[in-house]
Amino acid sequence: MMLIATYRNAFVLYNPSARGLDRLGTEQIDIAVEQLRQDGHNVTYVATRGPGTAIDLARACVTKGADLILVAGGDGTINEAANGMIHA
Repeated sequence: MMLIATYRNAFVLYNPSARGLDRLGTEQIDIAVEQLRQDGHNVTYVATRGPGTAIDLARACVTKGADLILVAGGDGTINEAANGMIHA
C-alpha cells in the first residue's frame, strides 16, 4: 500500500494575466484545486497583482507555514515565486 502525503497548508499562486489564463480564466486551475480538495488537501488560491508581486506572495506563503506551493503562470511568475521561496 502506497501512502501519499496530505498537504494541510497548500497554496496555488497564479498570474491572472498570464497567457491562457487571461483569455480562458481559471477554470483549469479550479478543476485541479477541486480534485486536490476532494483528495483531502487544504488549498488556498493567491492571485498575483502584477509584475514583481509573486516574490512577496510566495514569501508570505512560506511564513504562513506552506507545505506545498504550486505556481500557475509564465516563466516570470515561476521565477519570482521560486525566488520568494528561496529567500524566505
